[in-house]
Amino acid sequence: MVNTWEEYNRMDMAEDLIARGFSIFPLSANSKIPLPKSQGFKDAFNDFPTAESTWWQNPQYNIGIATGEVSNITVIDLDGEQGENSFEEIKHLFPGESMLVKTPGGYHLYYEYNPGFHSGARFLPGVDVRSDGGYVVAPGSIVSDDEKGYAQAPYKILRDIPPKPIENVPEVFLKHSRKDKVDGDGNTSTKTFSELLNGSAQGTRDNDLTRYIGMLGRLPINQEDRRTLAYYFADRCRPPLDYSTVNEKLERMAMTYDFEEELEGSLPDPEMDILVESASTFLSKEVKPEEYLVDGMFAKGTLNVIGAYAKVGKSTLTRQLSVCVAQGKHFLGREVEQGAVLYLALEEQPGRVYNHFKTIGVKKGDPLYLISGRFQVPYDRVMASLRHHMESKDIKLLVVDTISRMPKERRLDMNDYVGVSEWLEPYMAIAHELDVCIVLIYHQSKGGRSAEDHDTVASLLGSTAIPATADQIFTMRKEEENQRSVMSEGRINDLPRTLLEFNHETLWSESLGLIRDIKNADFVEKVWDAIRELEAELEDNWIPQSKAWALVKGANDKKNEALKYLANNGYIQRVKGKNNSWWIKILSDYVHTF
Repeated sequence: MVNTWEEYNRMDMAEDLIARGFSIFPLSANSKIPLPKSQGFKDAFNDFPTAESTWWQNPQYNIGIATGEVSNITVIDLDGEQGENSFEEIKHLFPGESMLVKTPGGYHLYYEYNPGFHSGARFLPGVDVRSDGGYVVAPGSIVSDDEKGYAQAPYKILRDIPPKPIENVPEVFLKHSRKDKVDGDGNTSTKTFSELLNGSAQGTRDNDLTRYIGMLGRLPINQEDRRTLAYYFADRCRPPLDYSTVNEKLERMAMTYDFEEELEGSLPDPEMDILVESASTFLSKEVKPEEYLVDGMFAKGTLNVIGAYAKVGKSTLTRQLSVCVAQGKHFLGREVEQGAVLYLALEEQPGRVYNHFKTIGVKKGDPLYLISGRFQVPYDRVMASLRHHMESKDIKLLVVDTISRMPKERRLDMNDYVGVSEWLEPYMAIAHELDVCIVLIYHQSKGGRSAEDHDTVASLLGSTAIPATADQIFTMRKEEENQRSVMSEGRINDLPRTLLEFNHETLWSESLGLIRDIKNADFVEKVWDAIRELEAELEDNWIPQSKAWALVKGANDKKNEALKYLANNGYIQRVKGKNNSWWIKILSDYVHTF
């Protein structure tokens, strides 16, 4: 390789690095940061076709080299004059000369891989190490850093010779060395990061947690993100680890590793923090049409809220919905895609819930799972366990009865818009990420019993954050002793108020149709009776429309809608005569379908 980066384009440089045996991966243009949504050094490759396709299509991408065993290199990173001075004191412990790369702020010394070195920062002032689980920016790349005062600064090779071996690891580099962790059976812990994400069994939890946190220490993320990932590990352990143990190890690790120093120079530039798509980009993407669990009513990947006043029948209807999904039966006359259901009955006595489902028709072998009673574990453990069950059982419908009984991260004022939004955020995330239909049961104020249209949504108790966060809001009310009605509005598909006939013995509801159509049908029948009466009275096939109108009380627009309905469905024929007068002729008998 030549010593001036200008003579190489990125694709040539990438192929040259592969020829040297290095595993490489793309970095964002003019940056040290991996591409958005990539896994950075975990995506490293060592083949020419991949390199050619990557940099042929994206010649602006910088190049990263995965350090450690995968590329057979350990790199000593000297930061500025401070790093040079520190290395001057120990350079006698290293081979006389090895591959040397000039960076915008210092130097990279390339040596043969030695497992005794571990990636970390500040072994000495200005001296870092990149080995297993790390990476360096490759020669040929160009970066800018406003804080450090350089722009379009290159990485270039100053000494192009093969990396030399280091026989013995200098003692100063052992202070960050991860000791081999021994499990309860005396076996050395060698789990990968991906394996550790699944948690650990009793007897190995403590050792694996130490290893996991050590890995987190080398990721370019802040300490709070490390804590979140460590809690995730703790939740997946068997049994789960206490967070106090996690916090203790994080604090101990923070005293050993200078995380902030390690992150310096590796933070994303403003261009890469947020993904911005042009119209031509997002319009070229194929977007699948809306898919429904219940046709035209409950969509997949949505967060839904069903609200009603007390004892209207929210739970009964959602349990019928649950059985219909588990068995693939029609729900309120609509087609249903069969799938597994998880129902959280958090208010009622469990035995009553069991009998309720039995009456509705659940069968042994149906993929319907039930959680009943109050949760006895903290909020974060509940949410982690809930997600686990939904993923492992391939849940398609989750019903929470009622959402107000679910644990909360902290004491919550239900009128606090921001607090309620944050509380509901995890449910929305689960729905969207797992493509699950989630139904949350909630309560309405007394005003909801008589409210119409959008006012029924506004009558939900508490903050408006509830209807604002959900994808779809359903509201129910009692109409008559054996009748209920349901309507919805939201982002997916508005459902006009529909009348339901409720059977107290089977606890099953059937749709009678849209209330507006039922009311219109009553009016249509009055108009039809008037036409029939005039036909008999006038003994003529053609009847003046004005005479029919005179026999029916009501607004003219409703009369006109009724006549249009009869004409469009082939019951009558309407023609315009002289002086713009309308005439009606009966074609067939009208059948009232409601």
